[in-house]
Amino acid sequence: MNEIIMDNRIYNYIVHNSDINNKDENKVIEFGIEMIKMLSVAAIVAILIAMIMKMLPEAVFFLFTFIPLRQNAGGYHTRHRITCAIMSVFIYIFVLIIIKNFEFNALMQIFLCFIDSLIILCFAPVENENNELDDKDKQIYKMRTLNILILESLAFSILFIGNQQSWSGIIIMSVTVATMLLSIGKLQNIIMNIR
Repeated sequence: MNEIIMDNRIYNYIVHNSDINNKDENKVIEFGIEMIKMLSVAAIVAILIAMIMKMLPEAVFFLFTFIPLRQNAGGYHTRHRITCAIMSVFIYIFVLIIIKNFEFNALMQIFLCFIDSLIILCFAPVENENNELDDKDKQIYKMRTLNILILESLAFSILFIGNQQSWSGIIIMSVTVATMLLSIGKLQNIIMNIR
């Protein structure tokens, strides 16, 4: 109940302190408030999980490299927010377990970097039914994905050459997870278009 009252107060404050009086614009405000709440909860959950696993720096670094690539490359998305949240938590925990317990050797890191980058460059961005892209959007997201991939490849190379392979491995994990979600989304699109 308090959440609804707080949402209404925020909404009313924004509407009354601006010149918005269009229903479509009001829906955008409502969506924005909902997204801020969802992102705040997600950030708190992510930090708590990382603290429980005693992996806060690694978790922050993973999210820092994963989120921009995921947002721009696209790929698989669930149909409902709650399913998305649950799946995201499981993937996040699984990734942290892998980072904590397994070490990718140098050859594996280079191989994954090459293969993942190739797949992302060939297929990104991958749209989904909840977020269809026109040709202009596809070009924008493709360029953003390329820029992010270049920056992350550069960071990977610096860490790898600097003998910081545990950190370069985290970049590889973020790129690999993004690649897997992108590939599943691409496959889902192909199946849906066949039917």
